Amino acid sequence: MSSIRASVIVVGAGMAGLSAAQHLFNAGFTDVQILEASNRLGGRVHTYDIGDHNGRPTLVELGANFIHGTHGNAVYSLATEHNLLSPFVLLDRMGGCVYTEDGRRIDQSLTDRVWKIFREVEKELEDIVSENTDPSADVGRYMEDRLQERLGEFAPDHQRDIRALLNCMLNYLSFHTGEDLEKVSLKYIGCYRELDGKNVILPNGFRSIIDVIAQDLPPNTLRFNTKVEKISYHNTKTVTITCQTPSGKRTFETNHAIVTCSVGVLKSCHSEMFEPPLPAKKVKSIDAIGYGTVNKIFLKWKEPFWQRGEGRMKFAWKTRNTASRTSQWYKSLFGFDEILNNDCTLCGWIHGKAAEHLETLTDQEVMTQCVTLIRQFRGDPKIPAPTEILRSAWQTNEFTRGSYSFLSQMSSPEDIACLGKPLYVEEAPVVLFAGEATHPHFFSTTHGARESGIREAERLENFYQKQLRN
Repeated sequence: MSSIRASVIVVGAGMAGLSAAQHLFNAGFTDVQILEASNRLGGRVHTYDIGDHNGRPTLVELGANFIHGTHGNAVYSLATEHNLLSPFVLLDRMGGCVYTEDGRRIDQSLTDRVWKIFREVEKELEDIVSENTDPSADVGRYMEDRLQERLGEFAPDHQRDIRALLNCMLNYLSFHTGEDLEKVSLKYIGCYRELDGKNVILPNGFRSIIDVIAQDLPPNTLRFNTKVEKISYHNTKTVTITCQTPSGKRTFETNHAIVTCSVGVLKSCHSEMFEPPLPAKKVKSIDAIGYGTVNKIFLKWKEPFWQRGEGRMKFAWKTRNTASRTSQWYKSLFGFDEILNNDCTLCGWIHGKAAEHLETLTDQEVMTQCVTLIRQFRGDPKIPAPTEILRSAWQTNEFTRGSYSFLSQMSSPEDIACLGKPLYVEEAPVVLFAGEATHPHFFSTTHGARESGIREAERLENFYQKQLRN
């Protein structure tokens, strides 16, 4: 089994890995290889083509959906630099109509008023003082208690609809966070920083960002279908990486490995992947950091049953789905959105335990349940069944094992720092770690992933600059 030598090997061709390689090449590193287990670029960015619309591809996002914020966002800056935002499309999370279980559309003015209050309470999370907060406290209970206090601002005859609206909005917050809210730490919720500016959609798909990064990489940099099985970093300055490829086992030797696997993959594989085993403190942090699942359900009709702009529907359930997330998985559905340049398809969002359970069901079971819900909430039993379904399955995907990270009650900011800390041999960083879960403030985001990859590339750049000065 022959070995291939490279000065830096990047494990994973997602946002973090591609950003790291791009920066290294721009900094003058000429011998960089990227090992990607799957057959495509992007990782948890996965733009999928499901047909055409007026001669243009109809794209859906199985993974990352929009750029979170415009001010100080590394991905937004890249998209602007390469003119990827024309036409400029903002996403309003509560745009469209909210419907109740009994098929009524809730008055828009009431929805707007409740959404304003919800956002005010959500904003309070940024100001939580960790020193004064019980480590076992969770975001779900805090939001419930604070929103219950605000219910008194409304007339009694509106209480039922307001409670249903709040349940809908809590489903929104759950998929935004990536997990059922009772699993999310209240003590450290303020570590995540929301950037100013709204959510921006990439008209040509999120893969357009991935493509412009990949264009900067020299030929033969990427190796697809190359699954890393072992990273050996014994007390030498050479790291040996053993991979499974379509043609069999292959080994790579390098001075530095930048590992960008999701924290979900690290949770399931770190004990077999690293030799010697990772330091106990890093293992503890990997185990502690939360990692949730968010999935999407795309339903396609032969002809839309809605007028453009009226297909966006939110589900306002009478009660929150806290005890029956498998048998009643559908109660964790936030609703369905229209898709840019795709008149016949709607996208549903689901999170947490329900999203994981969804992956055990058949396409027919999911499609039948979803159209039943749409007919019920829209109050129209004649809505036709969709003709096609497409859905993501991030939890059972062996290369992701979930969607994105959060701070659980078992974790702290120190765990994020520990996860991102390199492994050194004789003061040389031989194994480095990047990815959204290693960013102290932008975990769960593509801009956090990009910044983390650049951070580790700069670490190597600074290391060699220091070597030259000495």
